[in-house]
Amino acid sequence: MKARIALQFAASLVLAATVRAADPLPSWNDTAPKKSIIEFVEKVTKAGSADFVPVPERIATFDNDGCLWAEQPMYFQVIFIFERIKALAPEHPEWKSTEPARKIVNQAFTAANLPAFGPHAFRHIGLTFLTPAVVSEAMPSTFAIAAGYGDFISGLLAILALLALQKNWASAIGIVWMFSIVGSVDLLNALRQVEAVPHFGAAWYIPTFLVPLLIVTHAMVFARLVKRNQANHKSPQSRPASVH
Repeated sequence: MKARIALQFAASLVLAATVRAADPLPSWNDTAPKKSIIEFVEKVTKAGSADFVPVPERIATFDNDGCLWAEQPMYFQVIFIFERIKALAPEHPEWKSTEPARKIVNQAFTAANLPAFGPHAFRHIGLTFLTPAVVSEAMPSTFAIAAGYGDFISGLLAILALLALQKNWASAIGIVWMFSIVGSVDLLNALRQVEAVPHFGAAWYIPTFLVPLLIVTHAMVFARLVKRNQANHKSPQSRPASVH
């Protein structure tokens, strides 16, 4: 059985080599540009041809953009440079305040957190707690005021954090911490006032759907902030030697 598989594999290699020898550009479609290239190469490399070019006089040129270097989504050499900067960042704390390294180092954190901020950007919905036509008139004012304005402020901080991360502000991480703390305190304060639940009225969807989503995304942001902080404070001596 093994001998048969080996024989079939060898035969496929021979067949592939034969096809490639018969067609020097097997991956190209059979078009006029392909024929023109093959004819040109044959004329300049065939001894005795009027267009023959001796080997020492031949010059080969290559196009980097899109040919030797893949362009999409970015030159892979540039991607490699970015990834090496991120990997070596814990050994170079000065990069946190040095451009362009600071922006590159923060890219991963920004990309990971942007989706988590989305739901919080709409926390102004909490202002409905202050609308008598939406919630019951018996809604405790202590809950309505704290939850309404707490959500509004948390929403503004979420938008500010999004903007700071997108624009790569030096204070971006500090703003993210502020948003996370204020937003979490607002939710905890609301959760402890369970006596207000029967008075939500048309705003029943807020504790049913939005609050669990806000809690989960807050936890995600906190976890990434802590992980980032731990990476920044990790001692270079505890890391394995880097390969340059």
